Amino acid sequence: MLLKDENQKTRYGTVAGGFKIATSVGGALTGEGCNFFISDDPHNVMEAESEVVRQSAIDWWTEGVSTRLNDPSRDCKIIIMQRVHENDLSGYCLSEECQEEYHHVCLPARFEHDHPHVFYYDIRLHDGELLWPERFNEESLNRIEGALGSYAAAGQLQQRPSPRGGGMFKEEWWKFCDIDEVSQGGVIACAWDLASTDSKTSDWTVRCKMKFTNNAFYILDIVRKRKDSGAVKGFVKTILERDDMDDVHVHSLPLDPGAAGKLVAADWSTEFRGFPVRFTPETGSKQTRAQGL
Repeated sequence: MLLKDENQKTRYGTVAGGFKIATSVGGALTGEGCNFFISDDPHNVMEAESEVVRQSAIDWWTEGVSTRLNDPSRDCKIIIMQRVHENDLSGYCLSEECQEEYHHVCLPARFEHDHPHVFYYDIRLHDGELLWPERFNEESLNRIEGALGSYAAAGQLQQRPSPRGGGMFKEEWWKFCDIDEVSQGGVIACAWDLASTDSKTSDWTVRCKMKFTNNAFYILDIVRKRKDSGAVKGFVKTILERDDMDDVHVHSLPLDPGAAGKLVAADWSTEFRGFPVRFTPETGSKQTRAQGL
């Protein structure tokens, strides 16, 4: 039975002295202990591609939730979620980086005997068997898979957030070779993705060097660093000077819209005079732009 004065949306007290608190990822936790801490879908699916947002949920779990159990030897923490990214909270808890031990209950919509996280109490035996055919039969599941697409379906339905063979870029498309096997001639270009903070949860500043020759693309080198806004320009110049020895035809840097972006481009163009630098306006998401490959 609930207490009349403790039946708010975020806190429920019982006449037996127990209580339940509802909060959100990143919400305040200090001052309250518990016997069970249950997190239900800690990630917003629409923000799953953001490394910063994903990491903030992991930090909240490791730094905020980790000390909330009244008796860590008896009490427990529970995460209920669908997989939305390889590096989501479940991915972290299953990784070697995590210092805690979890009992993993993984129930993919379609059974896979070679699933990376087979749940040994799953009563299904044959590949493709449905988890809950009375609710999600073959027809309805096919419809959901079609709407989600292969990448999202692999995570949200199959609980392995990377489709077999890869997502947008299929595994079988990639071949590894030694540098002396790369064909001569062709064009070498570098593309940049810039960030402006150096915290451990921020995005990276990345440079990808590629070569196109004999109708094939080669990734020659990738560098990435977390730098604050004042240090990014110096980092870029260091790489420009290093790449200048490799006959790079062009370095493409993103041009942010608006007057501020033009001012930055003008300043950097002066700093990088003599290097093959081009500032390129970007439209659409990275996924949309990658379709050209």
